[in-house]
Amino acid sequence: MSRTGHVSHVGRRTGAARRVLRTAVAALAVSTVTATLAVAPARAADEAKPTPTELNARVYPGVQLIQVDFEAQLTVPEPVLDQKAFNRLLDRLTRQILTGTVDYTEKALLQAMVDEIEKAPLTYLKPTKALSRADGKLTGVGTGWVVTPDGYVVTAAHVVSPDAAELRAEFAATGLDEFNTRAARTSRRATRPTR
Repeated sequence: MSRTGHVSHVGRRTGAARRVLRTAVAALAVSTVTATLAVAPARAADEAKPTPTELNARVYPGVQLIQVDFEAQLTVPEPVLDQKAFNRLLDRLTRQILTGTVDYTEKALLQAMVDEIEKAPLTYLKPTKALSRADGKLTGVGTGWVVTPDGYVVTAAHVVSPDAAELRAEFAATGLDEFNTRAARTSRRATRPTR
């Protein structure tokens, strides 16, 4: 009888130990889930606002610099000096020198000529049938994103296919320097005052 009582007592202890163990496991499970839920929003918030370094590390090398080169041959009619208009300009400048409006130095005379021609270039320079050519080159750059594992890249349309009118205007602006330099050399030789 004492043995049975002992077994019964041990059985009660084992049952109580199991209940305590179940309660502890349940509490541990609840605390683990709670901790996970508490950490998940914090991680989501952190991921929503990555630092620039983290962002770069995530997307590299998925972001690439795209460079596109455009080339064109620019053509303009070569100008010729309208000698009659230029002679009238020289007469006017001579009168201004005599009245003291323009200094009688080569530098002052050349500056006055350039100023007058700049006001109305087509009065003094006439286009001819001869053409002057220059090579133009433009470079467009932009950001591209790799969107597929085999390397397809997406970029802004203006990087690879700019507006034709804007492209012509850019080529004209870059070519203008070259043409102006050539025209200035020619004009300098043609308009140098004789002594």
